[in-house]
Amino acid sequence: MRTFFLVAFYSFLSLFQVSNASNLALQRSYSVRPAPNYALTARASDTTSLTDGRFSTGFFWTQRSTVGWQNWQPAPANLVEIMVDLGKQANIGTIALNTARGNPSGVRFPTTVAAFVGADRSQFQFVGNVADDSANVPGPYQIRRFSLGNVNVQGRYVLLLVQPDGPFFFTDEIEVTEAASVARPLSANVSISQARDFSRVISRLRVEQTLMRNLLTQLETGGSVDARRKAAIEADIAGLRSTNDSAAIEDSILALRAEHLTGRFPGQDFVLDSVNPWGAVSPVSAPSGAMAGELRLSVPQNGFQHAGVLLTNVSTRPVTASVNVSGLSVPGTLSLFEAQFVKSAAVEFVADALLPVNGTVRLRPGESKLLFLTAYGTQQGLFNAEIAFTTANQSRLLNVTLDVGSFRIPATTALNSVNWGYLDFKPIAQRKPEAVRDMLTHHTNVVVVPPTYMPCNDRFSASDSARLTDYLRLHAGFDKVMLFFNFNNGLCAGWNSRHVFMSAQWRRWFTAFYPAVMASVTNAGFSPSNVFAYPFDEMQDGDVARFVQLAAWARTAIPGIRFYGTLDQRESLRVLPQLDIAQVIDRPGFYDVAAQSGKPVWLYGAAENTKSLSPYSYYRLMAWRAFVGGFSGVGFWNYADTGSGANASSAWDDFDGRRPDFSVIYDGSRGEILSSRRWEAWRLGIEDYEILNRYAQVKGEAAAKALAKSVVDAPNDIARADQVRQTILEELR
Repeated sequence: MRTFFLVAFYSFLSLFQVSNASNLALQRSYSVRPAPNYALTARASDTTSLTDGRFSTGFFWTQRSTVGWQNWQPAPANLVEIMVDLGKQANIGTIALNTARGNPSGVRFPTTVAAFVGADRSQFQFVGNVADDSANVPGPYQIRRFSLGNVNVQGRYVLLLVQPDGPFFFTDEIEVTEAASVARPLSANVSISQARDFSRVISRLRVEQTLMRNLLTQLETGGSVDARRKAAIEADIAGLRSTNDSAAIEDSILALRAEHLTGRFPGQDFVLDSVNPWGAVSPVSAPSGAMAGELRLSVPQNGFQHAGVLLTNVSTRPVTASVNVSGLSVPGTLSLFEAQFVKSAAVEFVADALLPVNGTVRLRPGESKLLFLTAYGTQQGLFNAEIAFTTANQSRLLNVTLDVGSFRIPATTALNSVNWGYLDFKPIAQRKPEAVRDMLTHHTNVVVVPPTYMPCNDRFSASDSARLTDYLRLHAGFDKVMLFFNFNNGLCAGWNSRHVFMSAQWRRWFTAFYPAVMASVTNAGFSPSNVFAYPFDEMQDGDVARFVQLAAWARTAIPGIRFYGTLDQRESLRVLPQLDIAQVIDRPGFYDVAAQSGKPVWLYGAAENTKSLSPYSYYRLMAWRAFVGGFSGVGFWNYADTGSGANASSAWDDFDGRRPDFSVIYDGSRGEILSSRRWEAWRLGIEDYEILNRYAQVKGEAAAKALAKSVVDAPNDIARADQVRQTILEELR
């Protein structure tokens, strides 16, 4: 579901022929797994480009002399495997790989290139990481040759296990040069399967090293003692051999910070800072300790508002702070969460998962934590609360005022919201009713039925019907249904490969299949007018023509059928006349064109590395962009996607599956659903839309859109939406 854009500039390399005498891999055979699949580079059948001694000229990933992979069905551990047969035993001195990066295109150098040497194809010896280089960092377009020297072993087969950093990997040449002296014999005792597992560990170690280095870099320290301590910690990072050891290094970094903080805040256990709840924070965010003792939140009735407090241990010992909320006359209107740090695929600490604070917060020496306050408006009026922070040596009182206005968020919101919350995803498979309630309280009103509930069998059987009806009945409270048939998949489009899509036999099947599915949907309590066929996802290439053909025929053959589609390619805009709802990618210049169609248009996002996406600009502001553009729906992928089937992983770890997680929820220690800052920002955006709607009714649409546009045009000003929201709520009293 990802789109790749070429950058708007070109780089040229001189054609270079590797010396026949030094390159043992020259013209040698090799194998790759999986097959290359990037359309603009070498074909899948190519077996010569990586050892022909010729480097690509022109733009790296648009050349047939380059070999490329994009969004492939990955080999174990997400690896690209390249095995070069040198033809005979040789003294191997250096192994090199030529690759490229380009931030504007989402292309990065590989995370690791684990190199192994074997005398045969069954047993190997690990000889090092070709990509272990200080220059292996993201950045602008660059072609780079990574080299591993001092290999000095004898072997015939060179196995490279490449861990890409993101959805792309490109290379045009692999070199193996001869050792200057007689190499030592192999001690090969690693199978290919073990090598894959070992490569995954190496990749994770590099992630941990990067995380620790970034944390160390952020430290606010000074002086020669600090410099010596930092150098010692850097040496520990460079020598990291186990992921278990990274926690000890993190403790060392925080301890160094604690020594600095205790000098700034002598005699104190902790300090508090008021911070924007949507801003970026880390375990070493710099504190000022200047927070006032009062906090005021403007809240609509039946709606939410949030605030952030940074709690920092400024002592050199662990601190357990008692944190208690009291004084509220209306229970449940103020909740307190710890925004727990998770390690994201962007290799950074992100305060995201929201764990309820149950009386205490524990902090290591020098550690900062974000406390996330959630206020809910039950009835109009001023409500006061106190949050007491207490340790053995210190106490601090924070007075909180909830100003609940007259405006009430309606039970049914105007803005449609879809999150593709398939109830069989791992985090919610055993908690389906709880997940539905959570989506409803976050204003999701659209259920997308996954294709597994509408099998492309000869007939839609009674058991199929009952299964679909039961699934939809779980979604009581939702009001729209999208039936995702996944005709992008040739199996379904061809009725289990029995008939050609849109042939006479296929049409007979579909005219029986679709009404049977609709009967199941209406049995679940949904109105036929709110049910939409969703044949293709993100149409491209031949999907566009197939959909146009299907829709033109079906509107005559199946009266009342309605169509919904997701569009993220310019060519797919051709289907707009055939759609009843078009959900288009949230990209300026794309949704503007869709808006001119006169069709109902919704926005959606499908970005990767979602934990590192801004809760504010990506999640919350989509609803503001919808208001400015006159769009009636929003959505994002995905509510609970951490992988599927045997590949499902944990939302807590972006590195334990085949790809990073998209989920905005986490599973708690007892299996309960935990929210995230991103998920709360999403809900707030939908409520912002309601507030803007009401303001437009009272003050006029032009005035409301002008205010909304002032927010949309300043996406990096993370305080702007709350400022405008507060102004509107005051004017609506």
